[in-house]
Amino acid sequence: MVAKLLPLLALFFMAVTAQKADNTISANVVALSGDAAGASKEYRFNTLVALATQAKLVDALNTPNITLFAPTDAAFKALAAEAVPTDPQVVGDVLTHHVVAGAYPADALKAYQVVNTLLNRKGSPFVQFADDKTAQAIAITKGDKGVSVSYGLGAVKVIDSIPSSNGIIHVVDAVIMPPKKVSETAVAAKLTKLVEALAKVKLVETVNGLKGATIFAPTDAAFEKVKDVVAKLTDDQLKAVLTYHVVPAVAYSPGLPASLDAPTLSGSDKIAVKSAGGKVTANKANVAVADVFTNNGVVHVIDEVLIPASLSGGASSSSGSSTSTAGAKPAATATATGTPISGASMNAAGASAALVAAAAALFA
Repeated sequence: MVAKLLPLLALFFMAVTAQKADNTISANVVALSGDAAGASKEYRFNTLVALATQAKLVDALNTPNITLFAPTDAAFKALAAEAVPTDPQVVGDVLTHHVVAGAYPADALKAYQVVNTLLNRKGSPFVQFADDKTAQAIAITKGDKGVSVSYGLGAVKVIDSIPSSNGIIHVVDAVIMPPKKVSETAVAAKLTKLVEALAKVKLVETVNGLKGATIFAPTDAAFEKVKDVVAKLTDDQLKAVLTYHVVPAVAYSPGLPASLDAPTLSGSDKIAVKSAGGKVTANKANVAVADVFTNNGVVHVIDEVLIPASLSGGASSSSGSSTSTAGAKPAATATATGTPISGASMNAAGASAALVAAAAALFA
């Protein structure tokens, strides 16, 4: 298939024998396809070229000022067979999840940033927001060990970078798969107790059906601390506890302000979210793993169960009594491969006005 497609691509691009900074991203990708005679790189982009052609996205790679995270042939080969899409539109979704508006060379990256991809197709199984403009996001981390990209339940490493005339190519060692539904993400992240609680009170489809949400998801260890209390709750009370963990707007960790009282789906009860010095808390619970992306928002994994004021008889609280993490190992209890807060550079600048406005509108 690839052998048949490559000659067709030659009609769209000047023939190149090596990747060059004055070539477009698409031309540089093609230069490392096929036999790539004269190419200095060991990796190849045959599968990427074939899929981009199938999804009619070749021209999109000529768009000015973009960044392409380009999986190698080896990266695509490593995908499980069931993970490889066949529908051209879904193929396009996967590929646009690898493209970011704006050029992000490694030397211009912050220690941590969440950036929007070009994946915002209406009707995509990977996109479920309130409007057609909101796109899926990925998180980029730069540290002593190089640059990596996290996307919810996985992370990839940047193994090479190729400057191009219309942006930059970051070559990655794995495919950046788009995020899944909340329930599927929670199951894969081994947030078993949360999933069981949602199922018990028939809230699974509710959270899956939300169009833009931030979920503070307690670990199994957090639920274990309050298992005797949870066992005595009525279904309505358990629903109140669970919906109290859901904010009806998307708030990625770098956009969190220093302090925010966030409305929740439980009603009048709000969560006191604070961000300072690389640490984020929700009431007194610590965010152990941030920015686990879902198809309709983001999950922040926390180490305590949050209790709404309407049930606790006073101020909203969490199941723990202190915000200290001394002696605790929250990151070890959560297997989601988002961003551990201890390693993230959190920028409180640019408070999330959208979060406040969207939530306030729902509870006005």
